[in-house]
Amino acid sequence: MAGLGGELDQYDILDLKNSIMVTIIENQIQSFFQKLDSSSRLYKEIKSDFLREGYLNSKLPFNLIRVIARTRCESTPCLTHQFIEDKICRFCNLDFQTVEHILYSCPFFLVKRSEFKELNDVKEYNIRQKFICTLKEPLKQKGWIYLLDKFFKTQK
Repeated sequence: MAGLGGELDQYDILDLKNSIMVTIIENQIQSFFQKLDSSSRLYKEIKSDFLREGYLNSKLPFNLIRVIARTRCESTPCLTHQFIEDKICRFCNLDFQTVEHILYSCPFFLVKRSEFKELNDVKEYNIRQKFICTLKEPLKQKGWIYLLDKFFKTQK
């Protein structure tokens, strides 16, 4: 409360400071979720908070951290096409060329996938679910990161 003479005492200033901080934080949270609403469908499925992702603090080499980040944001070289007709997988011509397709079902990468057990233990009906879980916890099973890193290097 304001002291005598209309002056603010130290408790009023502290309350005002805390109120401003709470407002700033709430605005940042609201801004984050507004950006999330306009982002990719995939990112909405894997990101539920505004906290820093654990993989960013990992001891992985930078190129592998970049693979995780680009995959989660759907800005990978395999999704960059000059023309709409180009979206068909240029390796197998059987499906759309997405990260999910390359990791789990493209016949061209069958031999490479066989090196990574977690990429082979997926039933056809739950590929999407496995893909989402992999991106939510990218460091739990790292085989996909190495496979995509090799794939992206061949796309340059």
